[in-house]
Amino acid sequence: MRQLFLLLVIVGFVFSFVSCGKAKSETKPQAKSEIQLATVEEGEMAEKPEQKYVEGEILVKFKPEVSPEEIAKIIKEEYQCEVLDVIKELDVYRLKVPRGKKVPEMVELFSRDERVKYAEPNIIYRLQQ
Repeated sequence: MRQLFLLLVIVGFVFSFVSCGKAKSETKPQAKSEIQLATVEEGEMAEKPEQKYVEGEILVKFKPEVSPEEIAKIIKEEYQCEVLDVIKELDVYRLKVPRGKKVPEMVELFSRDERVKYAEPNIIYRLQQ
Protein backbone atom coordinates (compact mmCIF):
# COMPACT_ATOMS: atom_id res chain seq x y z
CA MET A 1 0.00 0.00 0.00
CA ARG A 2 2.83 2.39 0.91
CA GLN A 3 4.59 1.58 -2.38
CA LEU A 4 1.41 2.35 -4.34
CA PHE A 5 1.03 5.65 -2.48
CA LEU A 6 4.66 6.54 -3.20
CA LEU A 7 4.21 5.63 -6.87
CA LEU A 8 1.10 7.81 -7.11
CA VAL A 9 2.89 10.74 -5.46
CA ILE A 10 5.88 10.41 -7.79
CA VAL A 11 3.61 10.17 -10.84
CA GLY A 12 1.77 13.22 -9.55
CA PHE A 13 4.97 15.23 -9.19
CA VAL A 14 6.11 14.26 -12.68
CA PHE A 15 2.71 15.19 -14.09
CA SER A 16 2.79 18.52 -12.22
CA PHE A 17 6.20 19.43 -13.58
CA VAL A 18 5.34 18.40 -17.14
CA SER A 19 2.08 20.33 -17.09
CA CYS A 20 3.63 23.57 -15.82
CA GLY A 21 3.58 24.96 -19.36
CA LYS A 22 0.70 25.49 -21.75
CA ALA A 23 -0.12 22.27 -23.53
CA LYS A 24 0.04 22.35 -27.31
CA SER A 25 -0.95 19.27 -29.22
CA GLU A 26 -0.42 18.17 -32.77
CA THR A 27 -3.30 18.70 -35.16
CA LYS A 28 -2.95 15.54 -37.26
CA PRO A 29 -5.65 12.90 -36.67
CA GLN A 30 -4.48 9.82 -34.84
CA ALA A 31 -5.64 6.25 -34.58
CA LYS A 32 -7.53 5.24 -31.44
CA SER A 33 -4.63 3.14 -30.20
CA GLU A 34 -2.07 5.98 -30.48
CA ILE A 35 -1.34 8.28 -27.58
CA GLN A 36 -1.18 11.98 -28.37
CA LEU A 37 1.48 13.82 -26.40
CA ALA A 38 1.36 17.51 -25.59
CA THR A 39 4.39 19.76 -25.73
CA VAL A 40 5.07 22.45 -23.18
CA GLU A 41 6.57 25.83 -23.97
CA GLU A 42 8.90 27.17 -21.30
CA GLY A 43 7.44 30.01 -19.26
CA GLU A 44 3.81 29.31 -20.18
CA MET A 45 1.26 28.06 -17.70
CA ALA A 46 -0.81 24.97 -18.42
CA GLU A 47 -4.55 25.12 -18.25
CA LYS A 48 -5.42 22.42 -15.74
CA PRO A 49 -8.84 20.93 -15.30
CA GLU A 50 -9.97 21.09 -11.72
CA GLN A 51 -8.28 18.24 -9.88
CA LYS A 52 -9.55 16.34 -6.87
CA TYR A 53 -7.37 16.22 -3.78
CA VAL A 54 -7.41 14.59 -0.39
CA GLU A 55 -9.45 16.89 1.83
CA GLY A 56 -7.48 18.11 4.82
CA GLU A 57 -4.02 17.19 3.48
CA ILE A 58 -1.22 19.10 1.78
CA LEU A 59 2.27 18.22 0.56
CA VAL A 60 5.14 20.55 1.49
CA LYS A 61 8.80 20.53 0.52
CA PHE A 62 11.14 22.80 2.44
CA LYS A 63 14.31 24.36 1.08
CA PRO A 64 17.48 22.32 1.73
CA GLU A 65 18.96 24.86 4.15
CA VAL A 66 16.06 24.41 6.60
CA SER A 67 16.99 21.90 9.32
CA PRO A 68 14.65 19.04 10.32
CA GLU A 69 14.32 20.56 13.80
CA GLU A 70 13.30 23.92 12.33
CA ILE A 71 10.86 22.19 9.97
CA ALA A 72 9.18 20.41 12.90
CA LYS A 73 8.85 23.71 14.75
CA ILE A 74 7.47 25.53 11.69
CA ILE A 75 4.88 22.84 11.00
CA LYS A 76 3.63 22.44 14.56
CA GLU A 77 4.02 25.89 16.14
CA GLU A 78 3.63 28.32 13.24
CA TYR A 79 1.02 26.50 11.16
CA GLN A 80 -0.57 24.13 13.74
CA CYS A 81 -0.33 21.23 11.29
CA GLU A 82 0.33 17.58 12.05
CA VAL A 83 2.88 15.48 10.14
CA LEU A 84 1.09 12.45 8.71
CA ASP A 85 4.04 11.10 6.74
CA VAL A 86 7.43 12.04 5.33
CA ILE A 87 8.25 10.85 1.83
CA LYS A 88 11.96 10.50 2.53
CA GLU A 89 13.00 9.89 -1.09
CA LEU A 90 11.56 13.30 -2.01
CA ASP A 91 11.94 15.13 1.33
CA VAL A 92 8.23 15.94 1.13
CA TYR A 93 6.01 16.25 4.21
CA ARG A 94 2.39 15.10 4.06
CA LEU A 95 0.58 17.34 6.51
CA LYS A 96 -2.86 17.36 8.08
CA VAL A 97 -4.48 20.78 7.78
CA PRO A 98 -5.67 22.18 11.14
CA ARG A 99 -9.37 22.17 11.94
CA GLY A 100 -11.15 25.20 10.53
CA LYS A 101 -8.63 25.74 7.72
CA LYS A 102 -9.08 24.87 4.04
CA VAL A 103 -6.51 23.15 1.80
CA PRO A 104 -6.17 26.09 -0.68
CA GLU A 105 -5.71 28.51 2.22
CA MET A 106 -2.90 26.41 3.76
CA VAL A 107 -1.20 25.88 0.38
CA GLU A 108 -1.19 29.67 -0.08
CA LEU A 109 0.22 30.28 3.42
CA PHE A 110 3.02 27.73 3.01
CA SER A 111 3.77 28.93 -0.54
CA ARG A 112 4.41 32.46 0.72
CA ASP A 113 6.88 31.21 3.35
CA GLU A 114 10.49 31.85 2.23
CA ARG A 115 11.62 28.58 3.83
CA VAL A 116 9.30 26.50 1.65
CA LYS A 117 10.32 25.29 -1.81
CA TYR A 118 6.73 24.38 -2.73
CA ALA A 119 3.37 23.45 -1.25
CA GLU A 120 0.46 21.78 -3.02
CA PRO A 121 -2.74 19.86 -2.31
CA ASN A 122 -2.39 16.09 -2.04
CA ILE A 123 -3.88 15.53 -5.49
CA ILE A 124 -5.64 12.25 -6.25
CA TYR A 125 -4.37 10.65 -9.44
CA ARG A 126 -6.10 7.76 -11.12
CA LEU A 127 -4.20 5.28 -13.27
CA GLN A 128 -5.96 4.39 -16.47
CA GLN A 129 -6.35 0.71 -17.24
